Amino acid sequence: MFIVIDLRDHENKSHGTVKFDFTAQATIKQLHDRILSRFHIGIEYQQIYDSKNSRIDLLNGSLEGVGLKDNETLILKHSELSRWIAYKKCLDLVLKKTDDKKANARDAVRHHELLMKCGFFDVYLQFDDYRKQKHSKVASWTDEDINLIRDAAEQYFHRLHDLKRGNQESDFICNFEDKDLELGGISNSTLAFVRIHGEDFVSKFYIKCHHFGPKGTSSGQPPDINELYCYKLLELIAVGPTCHIVPPIITTGTKTSVYIATKWDDNFKLMEHVIQENGLTADLAVQLVLLRVLLFIADLHLQNCGVWKGTNNIAIVDFAPENEITVHDDIKAQLFTTFPHSRWKEEFKAVKNKLDDNSWLKIAKQNLDKWDLSRKIELAQEQLDPTKDVLKGIELVFKKRKLCYSPNLQLKEYVDTLNKNLENLQIVLNSTVH
Repeated sequence: MFIVIDLRDHENKSHGTVKFDFTAQATIKQLHDRILSRFHIGIEYQQIYDSKNSRIDLLNGSLEGVGLKDNETLILKHSELSRWIAYKKCLDLVLKKTDDKKANARDAVRHHELLMKCGFFDVYLQFDDYRKQKHSKVASWTDEDINLIRDAAEQYFHRLHDLKRGNQESDFICNFEDKDLELGGISNSTLAFVRIHGEDFVSKFYIKCHHFGPKGTSSGQPPDINELYCYKLLELIAVGPTCHIVPPIITTGTKTSVYIATKWDDNFKLMEHVIQENGLTADLAVQLVLLRVLLFIADLHLQNCGVWKGTNNIAIVDFAPENEITVHDDIKAQLFTTFPHSRWKEEFKAVKNKLDDNSWLKIAKQNLDKWDLSRKIELAQEQLDPTKDVLKGIELVFKKRKLCYSPNLQLKEYVDTLNKNLENLQIVLNSTVH
């Protein structure tokens, strides 16, 4: 006997018809399995109707035994069609620039996650096309949602825990609290207290959106591969804290949700406190100038930098990448004319005026040697290859700089420029410093 299955949506539009050939003794389960194989609808989500659109409950027995006839046409629908309607309504409300964008975006993400889990978009390909065109624009409005940040962080650290423990039994700890007031920064950020396999103590992490979040009527801006690279490089030279790049929960579908989790050991001292207590030293000033000139980073104000307690090492906990990346025509002049930040220009000038050029360059050479920057540049690139590890397989759209459409090519251009400037600086230092 033949059974015709017509897949339809909430508006009763057909999305494909298939004729199945069964023996008279074929079971209802075999029908469900054939529907699953052809239409990719899980058995628990299959809703079947007769030609008059009346629901049929096919529970057990044979096809012939429940009254199905040869060449009968049955209408098939996915049980989550009502959720699709709600999801699409939320998308449209956000895209039409109505009020409550973030609330509607959160609802859209929640519906989307459930639709993805039940395989809805594998069934209705036209709906999937609509989702691909619209969803990331809407989901970006949730990038700074605290609950989504926490969900993504817990999922990320749990994967690390499972990877490290293998087949061993081991407890995973991940708890969240509101951020410390003294941390400053964006309001939509959180603290996480994490212990993964092999660690004896719980570690404290400060987690925030990597990119600039939604403002006004625009959606969030995509992540910048150069900025992610700088976080890893600063960590490797012991200027930045230990950091993790936390990708979004894949089923949220946003292309901009990337979070930075930085480890806090309560050993950071703000630059404003350093200056108030001991004044600005030439060593700290030169370190900041070096990093700003070589890495093209800005926004190094008194709350974004400081020192690691008990050391003379500069600490940078936040920064902004500059848009213009270029090989400096005169790297030596850059070291003498660049200020870390305009808000403390006078303090900087007072220190700079006390030193001759050779003393300034000598401090620069000492710090470059301490950082072992050439080797760390290569190591950071290896750790942040965007085609592998945490970024592999994640549907991310990176910020595009000039004609570099690939994050791999963009990162290569940035590192090449960094190395060229470093090479030119080394030539200056080797020929000048005595």
